[in-house]
Amino acid sequence: MSRNRRGNQRSSSSHQMKVLDKGPLDINQSINQKGGRRKELPEIPVDEDNSQNSHHSEGSEPNYYSTADAIVGNDPRMLNEKDISIIINIKIGKIYKRWMGSVNLAEETNKCVVVTTLTEKLIRKKEIHWEAFIRKCLELPASNHLAKIEAISIQSSKLFLISEHLNCENLHSVLSRDTKDKGDYYCCSSLSVSDVIKHVAGVLEGMDILKTFGFLHPGLTTKKVLLTKEGQVKLFDFCLAGDAPKVAALKKAQIPTVTLNQFPPEMLLLNQYTESSDVWSTAVVIWEIMAAGNPPFPVDKEVSCDEEAVTPSVPWPEKYLQIKDKILFDCWNHNCSLRPSIHHLRGTFVAIFEKLIADSSYEIPIPTTYLPMRAPDTAQPTYAEQIYHAGV
Repeated sequence: MSRNRRGNQRSSSSHQMKVLDKGPLDINQSINQKGGRRKELPEIPVDEDNSQNSHHSEGSEPNYYSTADAIVGNDPRMLNEKDISIIINIKIGKIYKRWMGSVNLAEETNKCVVVTTLTEKLIRKKEIHWEAFIRKCLELPASNHLAKIEAISIQSSKLFLISEHLNCENLHSVLSRDTKDKGDYYCCSSLSVSDVIKHVAGVLEGMDILKTFGFLHPGLTTKKVLLTKEGQVKLFDFCLAGDAPKVAALKKAQIPTVTLNQFPPEMLLLNQYTESSDVWSTAVVIWEIMAAGNPPFPVDKEVSCDEEAVTPSVPWPEKYLQIKDKILFDCWNHNCSLRPSIHHLRGTFVAIFEKLIADSSYEIPIPTTYLPMRAPDTAQPTYAEQIYHAGV
């Protein structure tokens, strides 16, 4: 009798997991059919470097997430199934599964969003702390330089992060584009001094906030920085600091030729990733903003174990000598302990920017000044502090 009962339980569990594999897409397709025709939505940018065409399931998985634990009080950003409609699949990567969809929010209906969860393989292995990541995302303060978190949802026993959809390009595409078409805002591979100040200040603000709230950004490049048509930079695709080495290793494995432009030497050689690693990559992004998309290190040379990372010998871009600071080169020290912190790097550049603005005879927009933030482990933020931005 007990043997048959166990057999029935296994059969029932197997059937249940097959249903869960189809999960939110089937549920929301039925919602779309009931709700009628949706308005046409813009195409979402896809990072080809970190995606693949395979959409098949990696297999069934048990429920590792606690629905009750995932709800933060009575947060109005917790959405039900009926409030979410999936429009299309986005190419599935090794880490995340993403869809473009629409949601009904209190202030707006049919808002276009990106819906994200982990792949089944990573859920089974429990190597990425997805629930803790979502909790941290809800604690982030307001910023114009992180992709906004619109809501979270629980469907088929899985947690979904719902972030804003931005109909824009990444900074790499903008910087590498031919500038002959003067009518296109994005044709600006050689940026003005004021645009460089604005973009560098925005990237540094976003990275400073992420570090303060327990996140890191492995694999940060100009491809992971969005540039809106209003000229604002926004970061996305970051992770918990504790998950950074694993996430970095997964991303590194997908890049054919990995150089110092993608990852610092400690990640390439030792699979170690810390805040100092973020500093290295942030400096690469700042350099590319000033150098019209050209990276500081060779693009076709892999780092080997018998050589040290060498500070690039390329000169500082002449057009931006006004904002030159050797601290950027300190970020590429092969000794992690000798690199500045993100907060120090940001403070140094903001001081240069503000002095240049004060002494300049032409108008330069003052970078956003972000007030000192509390430590993330102190009291819970207010609801006003929680209404915010972040990305994956």
